[in-house]
Amino acid sequence: MPLPIPQPSAEELENVLDQIKSLVVNRYANTSPPSDFVVPSAKTLTAHSQRLIQQLPETGLGFEPAFDFVKDTVLPALSNQSTETYLGFVTGGATPAALVGDYIVSLFDQNVHRYGDSLAAVIENVTLSLILEFVYLDPSAWKGRLVTTGATASNILALAVGREHVLAQHIAANKGPDASGSTPLTSEIGLFKAMKLANLESMQVLHCLSHSSIAKACAVLGLGSNAAMSVSDARKPWCFNLAQLEERLATPHVGSIVVVSFGEVNTGRYTRDIPKIRALCDKYHAWLHIDGAFGIYSSALRGSNTSEYQAKAIEWTDGLELGDSITGDAHKSLNVPYDCGFFYCRDEALLQSVFKNPGAAYLAGVKGAPVNPLDKGIENSRRFRALPLYLTLLAYGRNGYQQLVDASIRAARLIAEYIASSKTYILLPDDDISEVSTIVLFRAKSDVLNAELLARINSSRAILLSGTQWHHQPAVRVAVSNWKIDAESLASRVVKELARVAREFEEHT
Repeated sequence: MPLPIPQPSAEELENVLDQIKSLVVNRYANTSPPSDFVVPSAKTLTAHSQRLIQQLPETGLGFEPAFDFVKDTVLPALSNQSTETYLGFVTGGATPAALVGDYIVSLFDQNVHRYGDSLAAVIENVTLSLILEFVYLDPSAWKGRLVTTGATASNILALAVGREHVLAQHIAANKGPDASGSTPLTSEIGLFKAMKLANLESMQVLHCLSHSSIAKACAVLGLGSNAAMSVSDARKPWCFNLAQLEERLATPHVGSIVVVSFGEVNTGRYTRDIPKIRALCDKYHAWLHIDGAFGIYSSALRGSNTSEYQAKAIEWTDGLELGDSITGDAHKSLNVPYDCGFFYCRDEALLQSVFKNPGAAYLAGVKGAPVNPLDKGIENSRRFRALPLYLTLLAYGRNGYQQLVDASIRAARLIAEYIASSKTYILLPDDDISEVSTIVLFRAKSDVLNAELLARINSSRAILLSGTQWHHQPAVRVAVSNWKIDAESLASRVVKELARVAREFEEHT
């Protein structure tokens, strides 16, 4: 009896895999990029979108024809996001080791939901420990840990655990333990009842220019996106106004979570005064979360005696170890395939109390094993995201990734130096090159040029930058994070495009 899904012949499989091999070699073994353009043209996108099969075929095309269709119709309309000139977002790429790891993940298709079924859950835990070593944090201090789909999911975990902790603190202070001698869990009794027991009217998530995923996490968790409130210093909006922060924390009948950015999404700048913020959080029973999706990796240079940025990295990441929870993105500067992030908190039991999977006997773990991943995160079914991360950390080690972070900062500063000395552009938020990490923000001095600056830069498709707002005016952002980076070469290519735009504008004004 034939299989419902036909098994391809060895010849068919080899033919498709040979074509995939050619794609990989073209993108990885050659020094030149697979295309001169970072993104496809609008004409290409329109043409290929019109060729898409948009109705389910009654009889499938077959294994090879379906692959050929995707190869011919879809691949030409994809971006070269994994190249070093895709600078609009901190996307990284995929190192060769991470790419191979991702292939293995799909081939063996593990569900990393519990211990005992395979080595997958063990590898995830080990990988999370390696990351802590890389950024010079004590692995033994961060027992609550998980690989996630990215920083957005990690920030949801952080605020969920922070909400649980803050409400427990206020319930204990207001009502004391229940008849069993323990404090009721918000995850069990629900947010409304917990707020009542805690004598709280609302919760606030205090930040300074946090990533938009913080407000999204507030919405998802029932706090409301309006709970995310900026308490920025007017002169340095990526830092807290500490006097206003304490005033907000002291508000009666309001529970608080404080979110620190390492570094800020538009400028890459780091929130300072973490020891003082930690003291305020302790004083007012607030949870301190550090969102390190963009800049936690600077901490890796703390122990690099060969990096000229070591002292600045120590300054930027001072107090990282003082957070209650930490978010990171592996598909940024660690350059693993999308999607992959990580989350840490000190208290694994607290994390489990929020995310445990109750009432499913068939998912019970092995007796005596560590807490199962499905009892510490959002998903029960989980891709083996840790393997590409594990493989790439083993392949390139601390030194390799330190050099990558170092080169990324160097490239960003070379670009920033050109902008700061330019007659056409203004470096934002100020001209202090020593504070530039891996993100460069700038605008045109001319309001006319600035209104169309991003479109002019991206029109050649030689590089891709992203647009944003700074002080209510359009601005452009350069984000450096790719493993293929040659700092001087990349900076030269960016400067070439910025000079082109400046020259063309001058010629027509």
